[in-house]
Amino acid sequence: MKKNIIIIIAVAVSIVTVLSVGAFFLFNGNNTHYYTQIDESKMTENEKAGQGGVIDFTGGMKYLYTLTCYDENGKEKSFTFGANKELRNGAFLKLTTRPIQGVVAWEEVKYEDMPDSVKEKYKFSVSQ
Repeated sequence: MKKNIIIIIAVAVSIVTVLSVGAFFLFNGNNTHYYTQIDESKMTENEKAGQGGVIDFTGGMKYLYTLTCYDENGKEKSFTFGANKELRNGAFLKLTTRPIQGVVAWEEVKYEDMPDSVKEKYKFSVSQ
């Protein structure tokens, strides 16, 4: 009887450990960076900003942007993210993304600081 209880406890501890480590890497690790250029025509005002609710997937941000983004290899992906202020039209951003959570941070970057594969995607818009 004692042997069975010890086995059950060991299995339970193992399962909890595996799930905890998996959740940690899913929510805190594996950041991927994408680059994009602000296009104010793709911005919408979030009418529900600041109203709260049980789950607010917009983070309560006033402005929402849905933009085409590129990773360091030039692979395209669309992301929606929020900001509390209108972002400068034409500015380049580096987005930090995580699985499930999406965009968790962004910062403005200079064109020169982006990977070459991303610069190629924006040559036309910079030369105007």
